[in-house]
Amino acid sequence: MNKKTLYLFLVSINIVIILFLIVSAINSFLTFTDNKDNESEVGLVDVDIKVYFVYKDEEGQPKEYKGDINYSVTTSEGLFTKLGVVKVNISEVDDPQFIKNLRVDINVKSTVDTYFRVAPYEQLTYTYVLRGITREVASTQRYFMEFNYDPLGEFENRRIFDGFYYYKEKVKRISKDVPYVIALIDVFDDEIDLKIYDQKYSLQIGFMVEAVQAHLGPQKSWGLNEPPWEGGVW
Repeated sequence: MNKKTLYLFLVSINIVIILFLIVSAINSFLTFTDNKDNESEVGLVDVDIKVYFVYKDEEGQPKEYKGDINYSVTTSEGLFTKLGVVKVNISEVDDPQFIKNLRVDINVKSTVDTYFRVAPYEQLTYTYVLRGITREVASTQRYFMEFNYDPLGEFENRRIFDGFYYYKEKVKRISKDVPYVIALIDVFDDEIDLKIYDQKYSLQIGFMVEAVQAHLGPQKSWGLNEPPWEGGVW
């Protein structure tokens, strides 16, 4: 290899090295800029539901009763358990699980700002026993049950549109061992003329909760660029 060829070879190598360094620098800058623009807090998103009953004992004192949270029924194929489904009594006012005693709380345990929505599912059910087997038939109902949903007006009721109640504020836990508690169903309104059903009827109710990180969660997980209430901003 003569001197001229060697010289051109070395120049070419230097040019390649310089271009590599320039590209690496640009890539590092763009990566740094992208990370900075999309910087967000990473943490735990955790929201659950507490379903229970509050009734008065013989001395008139309020008592909390967990009740049958996972409702079980004997079918022709054996015992069947409906996970997350609560059986509510709508015929016996003295039953701890009577409809007026039902309470539902939302416990927010997230370590980062969180939005959540809750979908209640109510099913009026007719139950009868035939040859030792309990059988259930779903009954139609024109209206939702008259629970005291959203007692403090903190939710946006979109139930007839997509099935959900949306909590309108971003929330997170109060401290490590103290969740932020929100009432979804509270004390029943005694002024409501509640229908008492035959004992063969009951209400089966369940809840689905969806929680997302406040930063871009509703947009990416729910497909909602804007909140489903007037004037709202994520």
